[in-house]
Order: sequence, then C-alpha cells, then structure tokens
Amino acid sequence: MLAMFASTHARDLIGHEPGICFTGQGWIEQSQRDVVWEVDGTQIHGRDYVFQHPTGAVNRRVVSILVTPTGATSGDPRLVAEAASDFRLEPFGALAISLSTDHQPSDEEWQQTTGLFVQQMKEIFATYRRLQIW
Repeated sequence: MLAMFASTHARDLIGHEPGICFTGQGWIEQSQRDVVWEVDGTQIHGRDYVFQHPTGAVNRRVVSILVTPTGATSGDPRLVAEAASDFRLEPFGALAISLSTDHQPSDEEWQQTTGLFVQQMKEIFATYRRLQIW
C-alpha cells in the first residue's frame, strides 16, 4: 500500500507518520531503524518499521520518508516538527510518503522493493527540492 500526504503547511503533517498513526490505531511497534538509499548521487533518508496487529495475527512492514520544508528527507518526524516551529520554513509545507505490506518479506526482499520504490520516486524528491527557496 502506498500513502502520500502533502501539505502546504508543515505543521499539518505533525503526527502523521507511522510511529504515531499505527500505534494510535492499536498496532504495536516491534522495531524501527533509519535507512538511507543512494539515488543518482543523492541520499534519501527514511525509517523502516515493523508493527504487529493488536490481535497478533498480522505484522505490517512500513517504510516512511518525510520531506521537510527545506527539501531534506528523513524518517525522523522531529525534523518536520522543528521546521513547522520556524515561521520562515513552516509555510513551505512538507511531504510524507509511506510504503507498507502485510506480506512478510525477508530483509533482502524489502530492501530491494523499497530501493526500487525510492528510485521511482526520485523525480518527486528532486522536484520538491527545486521548489524550496532555502
């Protein structure tokens, strides 16, 4: 499943990231780790999560990439919150992208899948960076 949220005000995306949204729906966070993909000489930063459904029946793997008002990528929602607290940056908006699966891919399969996904999204990241004046 793919979810993309864009906002013209960075503050609107505070709290809309997997670590908050999934746990708010009762999912139990099993793990998280920061990840970096290299795409045409540019590093794209994100966060990889594993959540367990409250019934224990399903695990969900989620990768999250946040794009701050400066055009930087991260998996850390604090960077969006910091930008939202700066009146000069906040109006430039933010972008949140998540890719998830209930399939239980191996780490290698998931790295390949997310790597291909990020490669396909490279124009969105590049365009977003070009739109920023900072």
